[in-house]
Amino acid sequence: MNAARLSFAIPKPTGEGQWAAVAIIINISNNSVMVVKRIERPDDPWSGDIAFPGGKYVKQDGDLVETAKRETFEETGINLNRSNFKGVLQLYEPSNEMSVHVLPSVFIMDNVGEVNLNKYELESFHWIPLDLHNTMLIKQKMKSIYENWTLMYNGITVWGMTYRILKSLLETLEIGTLPWDEKGEY
Repeated sequence: MNAARLSFAIPKPTGEGQWAAVAIIINISNNSVMVVKRIERPDDPWSGDIAFPGGKYVKQDGDLVETAKRETFEETGINLNRSNFKGVLQLYEPSNEMSVHVLPSVFIMDNVGEVNLNKYELESFHWIPLDLHNTMLIKQKMKSIYENWTLMYNGITVWGMTYRILKSLLETLEIGTLPWDEKGEY
């Protein structure tokens, strides 16, 4: 794992669109990354999806890394310290909301501690092995619209922006890669 390839160039939110951040939490004790399942809500375009913990930027955060830390604590009870922060990936936009700019911030920990889910936002959390052991990759249509590669592991499906971020993480850290079609919908 080559964390030196991560960037420390943290973009500053502008008045253009909405800004958000997610935390990619790598647990080095079991070589896995945390994902969460959002609860089903009719007002949420990402309802029921697998995602990284995170959420919307507010000015009080100061920067997007602090947004990732705050939102992760609110959603999971995990306290991310600056000492665990290793850098960021590029900005992402969800394909169904291109005006939202999401910064993935990478944190590496050897002891995550107890996870206390905010049951108003999240249904569950899962650890996906970074070596992709026991995962299945298939091309399928999601939410009757999007067709591209998905990663399936232990009853969960990672797709869309979360899949793209995971693919970038694996490549940036020189761990591996995931398939991707340039013609894909997302």
